[in-house]
Amino acid sequence: MLMHGPVNAEAADEFDAALEALRARFGFGAGPLGLFGGSAGAGVALEVATQRDDVAALVALSPLLQLRPVVAILGELFGVDYRWSPESDAVAARMDYVARVAELGETPVRLVVGSEDDASAFLRPARDLAGHSHLSAYDIAIRFSYVGAPGNASIGICFTASIPKPVRTTAPRNTSSRCRTEKSSIGLIISLLAERLSLGKRTGELKRAAGLPILDPTREAAVIRRVTASARAAGLPPEPIREVFWQIVGMSRREQESQ
Repeated sequence: MLMHGPVNAEAADEFDAALEALRARFGFGAGPLGLFGGSAGAGVALEVATQRDDVAALVALSPLLQLRPVVAILGELFGVDYRWSPESDAVAARMDYVARVAELGETPVRLVVGSEDDASAFLRPARDLAGHSHLSAYDIAIRFSYVGAPGNASIGICFTASIPKPVRTTAPRNTSSRCRTEKSSIGLIISLLAERLSLGKRTGELKRAAGLPILDPTREAAVIRRVTASARAAGLPPEPIREVFWQIVGMSRREQESQ
């Protein structure tokens, strides 16, 4: 309550003055605004969007959409058991942008989250918020990185894949509609796998250029551990998911070795 609440509220309160200062400095006039924020800054952007009617679009990167799960994961990370009070409950309620989505009106919002972001603190809230009818999409940014020994080169590759929001309808979808949706989902999965292998090939080239080994068992095991944790958090059986992702990791490694 002493950090997240004041930072979010005070930054949003200062937005008008900051905007006027920027207008005076750079000479741009009044008009629709586009907002961008990352992590806690994304929460500020969302708070500002709930207060203004001239926000034309908002992009939120790994956004803090709900305070409670973020506090929980930070507590686990630092070994702190945070005790909620009525005052901090009120701050958490104010910073629950999934619950407050109606206050965003018709503002288009794009959420970009990482496959390595925590499932409960970032992925699930992003999917929940993206399910509302006025949001166009959310992205899963899949990050591949290799960090060598001290002094060696570090390689980071990132790509994003847009996932359209589900079409909402009050009537049950017929069989042909369900088939089209399933085909679209299958096509998306295949497209992501093809992109992953393409990135694997490029990663292999970069590793060889930097004199780094292709095989990195520690990194591969860490990826599988995160995948397993995300599967459990999503209520999926971890073993089949682990097997699938070991296959994907192996395909990528073989693509890197084939150069």
